[in-house]
Amino acid sequence: MGNEILNLENIEQFKNYDKRKNLLHLSVYDLLPIGIKWNYNGKNYEIKNGNKIEALLLKNNVNIAITEEPFNILKNKAYIINGSNEIKYDIKNLLKNNKNLVTEYNIKDFSIYNIHYIDNDLYCFVNINEFDYKFSFNDLTGEIGELIFLR
Repeated sequence: MGNEILNLENIEQFKNYDKRKNLLHLSVYDLLPIGIKWNYNGKNYEIKNGNKIEALLLKNNVNIAITEEPFNILKNKAYIINGSNEIKYDIKNLLKNNKNLVTEYNIKDFSIYNIHYIDNDLYCFVNINEFDYKFSFNDLTGEIGELIFLR
C-alpha cells in the first residue's frame, strides 16, 4: 500500500536482553530504544543519533510522534515527522512558544516524556518545574490543548 508507513520498529541497544526479567536491573531509561526504522513509499528510513527515543505511529499511518531523551531537560525533543522523515511539528517548541501557557504555568524547564493516545485523542505528557501535566495535541493543525495537572 502506498503513502503509508510500514514496518516501524525499534532499534534496541540490548537487542537480546530479556526486559521482562530484567536480571541486570536496568532502569526504564536504559531500556529505551536508541533508534527507529521504517519503510515509506518503498524507501527505508532510520533515526539513530545516539539518543534514547520513543516513537508512536499515528493512526493515519503517515506520521510518527517522536520523543527523544524523554528524561533529559537539556537534550529533550518532541516532534511529529511524516513518512519521509521531515518534521511536521516541533511540539516542544510549540509549547515553549505558547505565551499563554508559559505565563500561566511559569514554564522554565520542561521535558516531554511520552506521547500516546487516550481513546482517540493524542496526548503529550510533560514535566514542568517538577510537576507532571498532559495536554492534547492535534496532529492535523498543530494545536496544543490546555495543560491538565497529573501530579
